[in-house]
Amino acid sequence: MRTNSIIILLFLLLITGCSKSSVSMKENKDHTARVIMTDHANREIMFDDPPLRIVSLVQGDMEIVHSLGAEIVGRPTVSSEVLPKELADIEEVGTAHEADFEKIVSLKPDLIIGHAGLNMKDASTAEALGLKLFLTNSNSYETIIEVISMYGKILDRENEANEMIAEIEEKKSTIQTKPLNKKVKALIVYGTTDLFLAALPTSLSGNLLEIVGGENIASNLPGIDSYPDYAQLSMERVIEANPDVIYFITHGDPDAVKEKFKLELKSNPAWNKVNAFKHDNFNFLPYELFGTSPGPKVADSLSYLRESLESIATEK
Repeated sequence: MRTNSIIILLFLLLITGCSKSSVSMKENKDHTARVIMTDHANREIMFDDPPLRIVSLVQGDMEIVHSLGAEIVGRPTVSSEVLPKELADIEEVGTAHEADFEKIVSLKPDLIIGHAGLNMKDASTAEALGLKLFLTNSNSYETIIEVISMYGKILDRENEANEMIAEIEEKKSTIQTKPLNKKVKALIVYGTTDLFLAALPTSLSGNLLEIVGGENIASNLPGIDSYPDYAQLSMERVIEANPDVIYFITHGDPDAVKEKFKLELKSNPAWNKVNAFKHDNFNFLPYELFGTSPGPKVADSLSYLRESLESIATEK
C-alpha cells in the first residue's frame, strides 16, 4: 500500500509545476554562443551550435525533438508500447527520478533533457561530468507550445517548430469553435488502490479538460501544499458534485483501481445518485496522452477528451 502511494507521489512530481519561469531567448553580448536559453529551473544555458546527439529523461520532450529531426541517442526507461516504433530500440538511460549517468556519459551526448522538478538535483553532477543539462516542465497546454518553440530555437529548426505549433493550434481551434451541446461535469482522478487525488484546472490534465469544454467538479477544491495542482478527494464531495464522468490516470492495475474507487463511493448511502455510476462512465485516460506530457501529441490528447465528452453529452 505504501509503495503505491510513493509511486503516485513521484508521478505527481513529474507532471506538477515546480517553476513558473518562462523560456526565453536573448542575445549574449559576452560570449560567441549562438543563443542563450533560460530553462524552467531558471538556469541560463548556452548553445554554440545545435546539439547533434541528445539524451532525454522526459518522454514528451524527446518526442518533440525527435519530430523536429534531432538524433536521440538515449531515452527514458519507459514501456516501448507508449513510444513511437523508431524510438523503442534507443538505449535506455533511466528515468527523471533516477538517471544512469554512467550510461549517459558513454553515449557522448551534446545535450541532456531533464525535468525541472526532478533533475535539478543532478545539475551539479552533469556539470562535473562536462554535460549540458536543460530542464523543462510542460505542465499546461501553453507550456507545451512554448517548449516546442524553445526546441526549434535550440536545434535551429524554427520553421519546423512553427509548423508543428500551427498544426496543433489549428486542431485546438477546430475543437473550440464548436461548443458541447450539453454541459458535462467531469472528475479526473490520479489514483492507486490506496490513494485518490483530484486534478485541478491548474494541472496538465485539468487544463486540457478545460480547453475542450468540460466542467471540472474539483475546480474549487484547495490544492495540496506539496502538489498545489492536485487536491485530496472525498467521496462526499464526489456525490455532492455529481459528475457525469470520472476519468482515471493510474500506474497500477486499472481494473483494481476502478473497483476500489467504486467500493469507496458505495460506502456513502447516496452513491447510486451519481450520474457517472448510473451510466458506468468510469473511463481510463491513456497514459501516453495524459500520464505525462504528451509533447507533440497534445492535439491527440485534446481530441481524445473532446470525443469522450461529446459521447457523454449525447447520453444526457
